Amino acid sequence: MAFATFITFFRLALLPLTLWTLVQGKAIASFVLFSGIALSTIFAAVFARNRTRTSRIGSFLEPLTDKIIVYSLLLVFLLRGEFWLFPFLIFISREVLVNVFRFLATKNDLVLQKDPFGRMFLFYLLVLSLLAATSGQQTPLAP
Repeated sequence: MAFATFITFFRLALLPLTLWTLVQGKAIASFVLFSGIALSTIFAAVFARNRTRTSRIGSFLEPLTDKIIVYSLLLVFLLRGEFWLFPFLIFISREVLVNVFRFLATKNDLVLQKDPFGRMFLFYLLVLSLLAATSGQQTPLAP
């Protein structure tokens, strides 16, 4: 197993503990855990880019892990009343549409170029999640 893939599994392993600390209202612990997840995301990306070798499982697992982390955190904030339902549904709808188009493209042997805005969108969601985790109060996006 590649080291970057190991980091991805480590990030997934930290997620339940991070969600539990959020539900328990332990803002500092959830901030530290989420920061560890975010920093390991950056570290894994840098490590993977510096190596010329890519793995098929890594190229699939890395974006899936990012989405699981972000949407799990946003769901916790939604359930706590710290995030609106409407933006959450927009984010989820976007992911469903993108994945449907990816599926159709691969079915028809089309190669889709990576969109740099996809990473920016994910970064925005990570920052939004981090702000919501550290505020402990209603966010500007919450009702």
